[in-house]
Amino acid sequence: MRSDNRNIDREKHLQEKIDEQYVTVVTGGPTKYHNRQKRRKVFAELVSLPAPELNAPWFTDLCGQLRSVRISRGMTQRNLAHDAQTTQSLICQIENHKANPTAEMLERICQILKVKISFSITD
Repeated sequence: MRSDNRNIDREKHLQEKIDEQYVTVVTGGPTKYHNRQKRRKVFAELVSLPAPELNAPWFTDLCGQLRSVRISRGMTQRNLAHDAQTTQSLICQIENHKANPTAEMLERICQILKVKISFSITD
């Protein structure tokens, strides 16, 4: 429970840093306060929230198996990405279980690698 609070505090802190990069600009004079715009400060430092790793055991196994099949087929990440009509960085993130791919993306990757994914739910 405590680690969850730390993650929430960390995300809140990062969100506050992102919010500090913007300024609200009111256009149209003092009577038109509804004309507000949020604009990024010119020299604001870039801050981004890191993507959380998906640590479910079935997902890490799936990603590891996709990587090993890709390597055994002699394909590079770039070749697989080109055939799947996506980017090499997304393939890398999927293989390192840092991205949450859609079912359609997994289906495209499996068709290219000529493999099938099967799931079973047990008690």
